[in-house]
Amino acid sequence: MKRFGWSPFVLSALAVFAVAVVMWPAMCEANGIRNPPAGAAALSMDGGKSTLVDDPSVISCNPANLAEIKEPSLMIAMNAIAGKAGYDHRILAGLSTKNSIALLPDMFAALPIGEGRYVLGLGVNTPFGQSAEWEDNFLFPYFSELGVVNVNPTIAGRLAKGISIGLGVDLYMSTIEQKALVPALGFGEVKLSGSGSGLGANAAVTWRPTGRQQVALTCRSGFDVEYDGDTEISSPCRCRSLWPRRATLTPG
Repeated sequence: MKRFGWSPFVLSALAVFAVAVVMWPAMCEANGIRNPPAGAAALSMDGGKSTLVDDPSVISCNPANLAEIKEPSLMIAMNAIAGKAGYDHRILAGLSTKNSIALLPDMFAALPIGEGRYVLGLGVNTPFGQSAEWEDNFLFPYFSELGVVNVNPTIAGRLAKGISIGLGVDLYMSTIEQKALVPALGFGEVKLSGSGSGLGANAAVTWRPTGRQQVALTCRSGFDVEYDGDTEISSPCRCRSLWPRRATLTPG
């Protein structure tokens, strides 16, 4: 009887391929302005939160699992994040941002209806938004802040044994602020601020083939926010005839 086995060349090629996939830069993506997931369970499970979390915070990651909640539930969570960034250049060396700590509150509620066949949910969380302020004010924008709050009404239910589905609407409310120094204004300050809203949707399906295995498919649409706000300009220049010391511009 002939025994089958992998040749050393094939094993080496597979090992190189596996290392290349893991180390490929395109596979390494940072969160950017995305905030950590809400709730201790979701935060500790990382990617596993989509299938394993069974508290009301599933509204933000997999609304289909909301169907597993058997009684009225209310969850309030608070995340704290701290960040600092640095920038080195042959001319601008040793620049860094100020230490900042942000508190991100979240609230989720679930209410079973129809003898537990369906569950209504409401989530209010902060999925995006961060701020940065540089210690040394320079020509570039030295302060930027973006905040996003998502109000997410949801309904979930069981389609069949072991299969549940969840649907939700995302109402995003956002604010933005940016400050910069401009040489043309005698190093005066330009402050941009605005607010806006956007609309999105989300859906999920969870399949439980056995009592110990779960498979989840989740989808959350993109959204656009159109900001409306003010531009505030202040200048230390004494030449008021050339430029006002302070002006507020509001788009019509």
